[in-house]
Parts: sequence; C-alpha cells; structure tokens
Amino acid sequence: MQISFKHNFIFIHIPKTAGSSITQYLNEYLTEEEKTLSQKFPSHATAQMIQDKLGEIQYNKMFKFAFVRNPWEHQFSLYNYILRAPFHPSYSKVSQCKCFSEYVYNVLDNDPQPCQKDYLISPNLDKVIVDFIGRFENINLDFQKICYHLNLPQRPLPFINKNPITSQSYFEHYTPDLINLIGKKFQKDIEYFVYKFPFKSQEKEKIKNQEKRRNLESIKYQLKIKKRQL
Repeated sequence: MQISFKHNFIFIHIPKTAGSSITQYLNEYLTEEEKTLSQKFPSHATAQMIQDKLGEIQYNKMFKFAFVRNPWEHQFSLYNYILRAPFHPSYSKVSQCKCFSEYVYNVLDNDPQPCQKDYLISPNLDKVIVDFIGRFENINLDFQKICYHLNLPQRPLPFINKNPITSQSYFEHYTPDLINLIGKKFQKDIEYFVYKFPFKSQEKEKIKNQEKRRNLESIKYQLKIKKRQL
C-alpha cells in the first residue's frame, strides 16, 4: 500500500492485482517521508487498517483506490506465483501440489483466504470505504483515469511479477467442479464486482468487445488530456 499527502491518495494493494507494477510507478511521486510512512503498514493493509491508523477525518479527505480481479483468474495467478516464490508463507503446501486442481482441493478449500472485497470494507458496516475500484482486466485504462484524477503523468505501467503462464487461457485449467468451488468460496467478490466465469466462446467475444471499448475510451481520454493542455 502507499500513501501520499502531497498528491492526496491512498493505494490499497490487493494481492495479485498488478499492485507491484502500480507501486513502482507511484513510488516516483512519493516523498521520502511518504515512502517511510507507507512502509510502516503491511504491504496488503486493508482500508479499515489504514483508516484506523490515519483517523477517519484524514482518511476521508484522501482519494482511495484499489484494483480487483476475476476470482477464477486471480486464484490461478496466485497459485502460479506461489510456485515461483519460496519465501511465500504457503509455498511449502502449494509446492507439494502436482497441479492447479490439487491446490484448489487440498490447500485453497481449507484456507481462510479473504475475499478481495474484504480489503475494501469497513467490517462493522459491511460498507466499501474506497473511492475508486479499478479492474485488472482494464488496468491500463482504469489507471489512466486515476492518474488523470491525481494530475500525475500518464504512461504505461511497468510489468512486475508478471506470470507468463497466466497470459494463456486460464479457463482451460478449470473443470466444472473447480468452477463451482471457486464460485462458492469467493461468492462475495463475484456478486459485488459482477464477475462470471469466462467460458471459451464467451472469452473470445469478451476480448473483442474489451479491445473495442479500450480503444474508444483511450481515444476519448487522449482528447480530454489534449484539451486540458491547451
């Protein structure tokens, strides 16, 4: 997570949602004092933890944002990341799994892993207390919106901890039973963020539509930036 009083933002880093790339980008605009303050929090501090530390008044003054990811893709990405990270707390368990399905049945099904929404709510009220929730699926466009709002330079995010395996069609690694298991475990995220499992035919159509939408919205934002510079 990162805090900047100079630029008035709080970035809440949910694991495996391109947070390392965002952190590297934002670090360039933090003062040394802000970097030190940010490091006093856990890397994946929740919104409630940050609010408790800063106080509700200061917290509410700042622009809070985070990114979320399709839970089925999120879990496949996390599984592959842990396999490459011996320092991860779950590495010893996950590394014993022969495949992704074994990870879901033997590790994830018994793991009290929080939902992504849990990072963004006030538990007592079950209310989301952030201002903007971007989507990993639209990360470049959504991050452009954030930079525009914060008056920060807009340029492509660096790729940090990118997993080459998840660039493939992750849905091919799912069976109907695995789809249901992830659906039940992360039902809160699926319902709140309106995610669906992308079956193969749907995924192809979705990619085409996303590409069209990204191109159109990108043109609109570039025009908006040019007007702002005039």
